[in-house]
Amino acid sequence: MIFLLFSISFSYGNAASIFQTEANITTCIENFYAAVYSENYNCTSQYDFASNNETVAQKSLISGKSCALEILGETCTQSQFTEISSKFENFVKSLTTEPKDKNCTDSYYRSNAFKCLGLLTSLRGKMKLIFQTQPKINDSRLLNLIDQCESFKVALLNQCNCAPANTSTNGDVAPCLKEFYQAAYDGIYNCTKEFDFFVENSTSEIFKSGKSCFLQIAEEECSVSQYNLLSTRYQDFLDVITKKPKNESDCENFHFKYNAIKCQPLMDDLGLKDAVLQKRHTKINDSRVLELIDLCDNALTCMSSNCYYFKTEVSIVSTFCETVKMSNSEFKACEWKIERESPDLSEYECLEGDDFYDPAILNKYRFYTKMKDCTKEIMMDICGEKAVVGFEKYAELSADFLIKAAKMQRAMSEVMDEDGSENDEEDD
Repeated sequence: MIFLLFSISFSYGNAASIFQTEANITTCIENFYAAVYSENYNCTSQYDFASNNETVAQKSLISGKSCALEILGETCTQSQFTEISSKFENFVKSLTTEPKDKNCTDSYYRSNAFKCLGLLTSLRGKMKLIFQTQPKINDSRLLNLIDQCESFKVALLNQCNCAPANTSTNGDVAPCLKEFYQAAYDGIYNCTKEFDFFVENSTSEIFKSGKSCFLQIAEEECSVSQYNLLSTRYQDFLDVITKKPKNESDCENFHFKYNAIKCQPLMDDLGLKDAVLQKRHTKINDSRVLELIDLCDNALTCMSSNCYYFKTEVSIVSTFCETVKMSNSEFKACEWKIERESPDLSEYECLEGDDFYDPAILNKYRFYTKMKDCTKEIMMDICGEKAVVGFEKYAELSADFLIKAAKMQRAMSEVMDEDGSENDEEDD
């Protein structure tokens, strides 16, 4: 559940943030396809939302509306979700009805371009996981990867589908920088080992001495137009990315937008590593959890730089990271122990007849708020004093997490009720 609330792809810098334009659902569509390819939602196995066949994609979205809305509800802002859910049929048509004039600048192509980006991100993530071990011949994970590669090749056949997301015609090289920083983070190119392109404040020295390395990667990873722009106007790019504007509160400046992009690989890696661990009850100081905690600290340091991200976005990641740290505590270990062993709690008068094991969100919430003293007593008796060290902090964090889950559940319920009412009217 942690990952589902966290799997939001953040926009780069305030200049491009969705929080400024409520009607803009571009980032929402990008997040939607990224989530579909992440395979973190069980319901997606029943529907081919990202099919390259318009008819299949349209039928999948219509018949799988509840699944699509579940994903959209967790990966989009509230304003975006409201906009889409209230006009869902129009949303489906915008994604699945190709314009007759086939103008590549049409929103249809820009929306479908995110299928390419989502699939490419998925391929990279799976490759990193698979090749951490030595896969055998016909390993099911490899076969799945091959199928995804074929899907990516099919998507590329339509030159309009993938081009809009990666080609800039207005001097904005953000898409190219996204590819550069991802490649540098993954260590795909040996030359990146010599230069710390991820230093908190990009310096002209790094980009001057690392020019050949930067352009080598840009030539391979970016569109021809963006590479040509960077290679012919490298000094201009250097001035933008390394020199802060005189007005440091001008968050619309490209300096902040470009530098914020370096945080995205950290964010993607956080989501990837959390997805691997989310269904496992890890032990205290598990090396993978400790690595995730370090990654959290690095991501937050990056995001907290002036004008890189909105406070709302930083807050979301900060809460997620606190939850990760909580998973490495005796408090969480005790929770899992009680859940696993289900000891008899009938002797506890403080329960006042309530069922401690009732999975309802409201019930769990009460045991972290009004009845938290009872919870503390139970945990102390079953797991000892160490389990309640920092109890107040962890109880509050758990309660906040449950509030988010409840809000999401309520929003989904309201949408489904409205959908049901519309169907009843049609039947009448």
